[in-house]
Amino acid sequence: MTGANRILIGVGWALIAIVYYFKHRRKEVELDHSQGLEISLLLLATIYSLVIPLKGTLTWVDMLVLFAMFFYYAGRAARSEKHDEELEGIAAEIDRKLGNNARRLAVLMMFAFAAVVIWLSAEPFAEGLKETGKTYGLNEFLLVQWLAPLASESPEGMIALLFALKGKGSVGLGALISSKVNQWTLLVGALPLAYGLAAGGLGTGGLAPMILNARQKEELLLTSAQSLFAAVVISDFRFALWEAILLLILFTAQLLMPQENIRYIFCGLYLVVTVIMLVMSKTRRRMLWNALLLRTG
Repeated sequence: MTGANRILIGVGWALIAIVYYFKHRRKEVELDHSQGLEISLLLLATIYSLVIPLKGTLTWVDMLVLFAMFFYYAGRAARSEKHDEELEGIAAEIDRKLGNNARRLAVLMMFAFAAVVIWLSAEPFAEGLKETGKTYGLNEFLLVQWLAPLASESPEGMIALLFALKGKGSVGLGALISSKVNQWTLLVGALPLAYGLAAGGLGTGGLAPMILNARQKEELLLTSAQSLFAAVVISDFRFALWEAILLLILFTAQLLMPQENIRYIFCGLYLVVTVIMLVMSKTRRRMLWNALLLRTG
């Protein structure tokens, strides 16, 4: 979870702005104000996530809070204004021939097929990574944290980059922001649910809490700090090239220096830069306040 979240922002978001600049010579990606919902929920979920490493547990209470955020977001997004993208080439031809009902059935079948594949392959893949680490003397934690997310995040990353290449940087970045919201609410909220069920299910005190060790607290705190910085960066509905490069540099530096004390230093760096940006921008301060009040736009 921490690897996927940090790659999504540190690499995914950054590459959108960099590709957009080199292809279209524009130094910033302007976000549509309709994406205020995603930005607000990302800020709100991130602020809540900062509490988790401080208390040292992931419990059913966290699950309920994060799930509530996700379903609120999903409900608001479903009722919001739709922005349909025009299909091209063979995709447009297939869409025309299928019609609405057949297209919906095809989408459901693809979801079902993907779910079955993930169900069958996830555990062997994770165990295979751990065995590879043991065989070659590599850190198992780092293999699972960074290699697995590269496989899971690459499809949506490629789609977002294609949007950026076509001059639709806002759409591409919006797709990754939405993915970040999903991961920061639904994915994190599912962790205590999966752990509690595996630990024996519902007991007299509810689901067993997931106790975080020192390494997990550090990783979660660093992920939360990066997420807060990134959310504040785009809270003025602009994502500048220099901001993207800064995200990429900070991500690369903390990846190459994974020592415990260094991780805390990077947490501090993210938080200090976040405070500076809030002090210097009235728009960002207003957006942060609106997020706390669940006001978007």
